[in-house]
Amino acid sequence: TGKTPAIRTLTARVSAAGKVSLSFGGKSVKSLPAGVYRVTVNDRSRKVGLVFWTPVKHRLTLSRAGASGKSSENVHLTAGTWSFGATGGARKSRFVVT
Repeated sequence: TGKTPAIRTLTARVSAAGKVSLSFGGKSVKSLPAGVYRVTVNDRSRKVGLVFWTPVKHRLTLSRAGASGKSSENVHLTAGTWSFGATGGARKSRFVVT
């Protein structure tokens, strides 16, 4: 029988000022292997939330403006270049999924 791989955890933070960060194992994310990840969001901003953009530019909202606090969601990361940033923000960070 096939064994289901463990779900890995990404930690996302949205500061009160709206700055967004993403880490895996305490380190800033630059690249990750493809798979299912539990994204835990600690959102301290009431003005912005957290958004991921898939390699084909689909938008995945993980936290919304006005909804601060902690939340978690499973995300299936597929191969390609992903982006993340604050909702409504023009500045995005990127990471590669292999």
